[in-house]
Amino acid sequence: MTTYSKREKLKPLIRIVDDNQAILNSLTFMLTCEGYEVASFSSAEAFLAGDTPS
Repeated sequence: MTTYSKREKLKPLIRIVDDNQAILNSLTFMLTCEGYEVASFSSAEAFLAGDTPS
């Protein structure tokens, strides 16, 4: 049986902030397809209101 460290189990969260919806959707799609967890925000205000630092 293989044991994995806590670090290997965690996926990095990539946060994207962009007011151009096409860019936001494209980057989110591309990074999600590569296996990353993505949180996207359409403005700095939305990011500050919706992001949880933990």
